[in-house]
Amino acid sequence: MSTKSNYRVISKLYDMCEIFFFSRKRTSPRQAILDCLPEQDIKILDVCTGTGINSILIAEQKAAATIVGIDISKEMLAIANRKIAKRQLHNVQTLVMNAANLDFNTNVFDIVIISLVLHEVGNPLGRKILSEAKRVLKKDGKIFVVEWEQPKHILQRFMFLIIRFLEPKSFEHFLKLDFDEYFLNNGLIINRVQHCDYTRVFELSMLT
Repeated sequence: MSTKSNYRVISKLYDMCEIFFFSRKRTSPRQAILDCLPEQDIKILDVCTGTGINSILIAEQKAAATIVGIDISKEMLAIANRKIAKRQLHNVQTLVMNAANLDFNTNVFDIVIISLVLHEVGNPLGRKILSEAKRVLKKDGKIFVVEWEQPKHILQRFMFLIIRFLEPKSFEHFLKLDFDEYFLNNGLIINRVQHCDYTRVFELSMLT
């Protein structure tokens, strides 16, 4: 199956994961990010936005913010754009773009969000994505990274087997990484970590 066909299939199933894994608002990683964002006028980049879940939620809840969601999949973005149009949101847009080669000037975003991406792409590409995120981020900006985490609750551990089955073999290694070291090696420092359903949310700053 071609890459384009893969994305077409994935785009149809993408939002189903939201129902199975992140339906509880209070402990959702989406809400964790939202709670950290100020009410003021800020510019946010949502890297590999997919069907626009993070971008749309932020646009709805933070009217003063401007959100740009980028992805290489036109199929994913088509779904996101239909949602945006249906909700009549004017503070969010999507662009077809490679996360490892962003078409933005330096120091333009207050926030960069990278949600459930790094575990899939491997270290060389992940390093490029983080490097580009730092390049377009303002000096005092923040990067939020959402990544999977092995749950402690028995039922959630059972559900997490679905994720383990779908992810590549390198996924197990990624789960066990020393993330302080991982991000430090990429020029970032962890300000705090929030543990959410099936995931953890890292709030990062650039090393000075």
